[in-house]
Amino acid sequence: MPLAKRYPWFSQPPVGTPIDWSNSLTRGLVFANFGTQVKDGVSKAGATFDGSAPGIGRTGAGRVYSGAAGVRTRFPSPVSGGDLTLICVCEPTTPANTVVFGIFNPNVTACSAYLEFGSTTINAVWTDAANWVVATGPAFSANSRYVLAATFKAGGGCQLFVNGLLAASDATARTLYGLTDISLGAYEYYSSGTLYSNFFKGLISRCEVFNRVLSKVEIAALSESWQVYQP
Repeated sequence: MPLAKRYPWFSQPPVGTPIDWSNSLTRGLVFANFGTQVKDGVSKAGATFDGSAPGIGRTGAGRVYSGAAGVRTRFPSPVSGGDLTLICVCEPTTPANTVVFGIFNPNVTACSAYLEFGSTTINAVWTDAANWVVATGPAFSANSRYVLAATFKAGGGCQLFVNGLLAASDATARTLYGLTDISLGAYEYYSSGTLYSNFFKGLISRCEVFNRVLSKVEIAALSESWQVYQP
C-alpha cells in the first residue's frame, strides 16, 4: 500500500492549511515553514528576518532571497542534536557556493547540518568542531526547481536526496550538538565578528525538519507531493 501524502499531489494547499498530524509522514516533524506561512510544531516561534526581508514568491507561497549580504531568515531550533532529516523546495537563480537551508550551532566552530549548492554540485554537509563531511551530489542548473533532502544519523552517516532520489551518501560519523538556529538562505557561524555567509539567491517555498531519519520511501513520497510547490 503506498504511503498517504500529506496533501493531494495535484493541488497546492492554501497558505495556513493545517498540518495533518495523523499522517505517518509527519512522525518526527518538529519544524515546518510554508514560505509566507510560519509554523513550528514545538514552540510556535516566528521568523526573524535579518537584513532586508525576503520578498514574496511568484505564487505568494515562497520567499525570494536576493543573495545580498545579510538577507536570510532565522528560526529558533526545536532540536539540539541527534538524528535529523532536512527537506526543502527551492529554485536557485545564482546557485554557486550558497546555502539553502540548515540547522546550526553558531557558538561552536562549524557545528551544523545543511543543504548547499557548492561550486558545481548539490551537497549535503554536516560538521562538528571543524570536522567536515560532504556528500557530493549531482551538478546543478540555475532556474531549476529542486526538492532537496538530507538525512543525518547520529554516530552514523549522511545521505543526500535530489527530487526524491538518493544522490550521494557518506558513512563518516559526526555528532551534532547544541543546535540553536535554523537558517534559510545563509550559512551561520561566528568568525572574526562575522555571523553569516554564502547567501542564497533564488526562491525557497517550503522547508521541514524531522528529528528522525526518514526512509527512502518516505522521502520519495514527500518529494513527489512537494513537486507542486511553486516558489
